[in-house]
Amino acid sequence: MHKDKYSSGDGYMYVYLLSIVACVVVAIVVALMIFGSGLFLNDSSVSPAPPVVNTSGSASGADVSSESSEVSEPSRFSSCTVDNSEVNVGLLLLVNSDNRYVFPEENETVGLYSLLKNSSVSLSGTSVRLNSTAANALKSMCEAFYSESGLTTGIMVYNGYYSYDTVADKDGADAAGASDYHIGNTARLMVYPTKLGKIGVGDFEWFIHNCYSYGFILRYPADKSDLTGNEGSLGVYRYVGVCHAYYMYKNNLCLEEYLELLKQYTPENPLIIDVQNKSYEVYYQAMEDGLSSTVQVPADGSYIISGNNCDGFIITVTG
Repeated sequence: MHKDKYSSGDGYMYVYLLSIVACVVVAIVVALMIFGSGLFLNDSSVSPAPPVVNTSGSASGADVSSESSEVSEPSRFSSCTVDNSEVNVGLLLLVNSDNRYVFPEENETVGLYSLLKNSSVSLSGTSVRLNSTAANALKSMCEAFYSESGLTTGIMVYNGYYSYDTVADKDGADAAGASDYHIGNTARLMVYPTKLGKIGVGDFEWFIHNCYSYGFILRYPADKSDLTGNEGSLGVYRYVGVCHAYYMYKNNLCLEEYLELLKQYTPENPLIIDVQNKSYEVYYQAMEDGLSSTVQVPADGSYIISGNNCDGFIITVTG
């Protein structure tokens, strides 16, 4: 019997082959889709989606420890303009033949007679004068000496403030302006009557070791004559303020040495002085050319500016 050209067996075979081809085509298409998407994802021309930002403002999952901004600490100092004439004003003036005192227009000293007339301190004359702060500190120092020593008499203030004319008449015009007594903070003490002793010796040695507590220094130590240019004296005391007097006494420095030492200290690296339950910071700023200088002073807090009568300013900050 004759078979049809397209028998049932051949039909099944045909369908089977078509199915295989279709599966292959689908597999190729899927492969192309997967492979192609990978190519597009790796294409550097495609911008990545922006990161999700969390509530703190940093990208989710990002390490922001190295990106935190630094906040600058507010400066402790502010700039202050100082007239250069102020280099001749203050408690820490160096006065000698190389650094002449510049006399102010008005004399601000006070007479010691009215201040000490009811005390056990005597005067060489009624005209002895000192600046007010130094005068009151001197009175307190002498009262403390009497209280601690048990003595009731003996201290005399022999010299105090010298005017230009006083020195010119006494030592000649060439000496005028070169004396520490011009400042009004220097006094010469002596024992009177002399039979009671001598300042700086015996009972009266007390002044050498306690004067700093009242802001005074021994102005002309015997072992510093080559630096001060003056013969040593146990009786000449200069008021400079407690913190400076304390530091000079504890470190065996005369005023000349101390002023030179302070030039090492800056606003950022001050000299720290702790005395009488207070802390002080002391530093130097050089005088600039021209009519004024800019110095750094604390933005907050108390301070005093003193010239050195030479080349700069000393700033004393009270903590």
